[in-house]
Amino acid sequence: MIFRATILLAGKTATGVQVPDEVVAGLGGGKRPAVRVELNGYA
Repeated sequence: MIFRATILLAGKTATGVQVPDEVVAGLGGGKRPAVRVELNGYA
């Protein structure tokens, strides 16, 4: 499954990616499924 998201900055060092509920449900594995992230060609 591929989707696009925006990287969020919370404070000075905390960074996260908000994943829509539909995508999490599609991935299976509960609330924290294993994922692979690619950013500008780096995985």
